[in-house]
Amino acid sequence: MSAALTDLRAAKAAHAELEAMIQSVPDFVCRLTTDAVFEYVNRVVPGLRIDQVLGRTLYEFIDPALHAPVRATIERVVATGESETLETFGVGPHGAPTPYITRVSGLMRAGQIVGLTIVARDISELHTATRGLADQRKRAELAAEAAGVGYWHWAAGEDVVHWDPMMCRHFGCQSTRGSRPTRGFSIACTRRIATASAVRSTSPSSAERMAAWSFAASPPQERPAG
Repeated sequence: MSAALTDLRAAKAAHAELEAMIQSVPDFVCRLTTDAVFEYVNRVVPGLRIDQVLGRTLYEFIDPALHAPVRATIERVVATGESETLETFGVGPHGAPTPYITRVSGLMRAGQIVGLTIVARDISELHTATRGLADQRKRAELAAEAAGVGYWHWAAGEDVVHWDPMMCRHFGCQSTRGSRPTRGFSIACTRRIATASAVRSTSPSSAERMAAWSFAASPPQERPAG
C-alpha cells in the first residue's frame, strides 16, 4: 500500500510539473478529438474563457473559408499519423481575426490515432512586418519608376542578366522574358572576370548573385549564340 501511495504521489507531482510547463508555453497547446472537439487548452485569448472553448469544435473558432482545408488536413493526419503545418485565421484577442501558424499531430494509443494535438502560434507581428516590407517595396518601385531608375541582377548559374522593363527602355532593347545572356550585352569584359570571381568567393551558395558591372557607352546589341 505504501509503495502504491508513493507511486501515486509521484505521478501527481509529475503531472503538475508537466501542466506547469505547458501553461508557461506562449503558444496555444490543445488536445482535440479526431472530430476536432476541444478536450484541453493551455490558454485562451483575451475575451474568451476556457469553459467557453472546451466541448466546442475547432471550426467554430476559425475562418469559415478555411473549414475545408483544415478538415482535409485533420483527415490526412488521422489517416497517416504524419504531422502537418498550415496557416490559419481564427479568433484572436476580443474576437479580432488573427493569423496563426498551426501544427496538427496525432495522439497515438495502441497503434491507433485516438485524438489530436494542435499547437498554434499567433503570427500577427510577422504579417504586419511582411505587409510593411511589401509597402516599402511598392513605394521604392514607384519612386524608381518616377526617377527613371532601372534594376538588374545576374543569375550566375545561368550566366543571365535579368533586366526590368525600365532598364530595357534605357538601353533600347526588347525582351519578352526580361532577361538576356551576358554575351548579348556590351559589357566591359575586363571587369567581368574579376567581378564574377569576387562575387562567387563572397557568396558561393547563392543562386542569384548581385554584381556591379560596367556597361559600355554604346547600347547592347543582340548577338548570335556561340
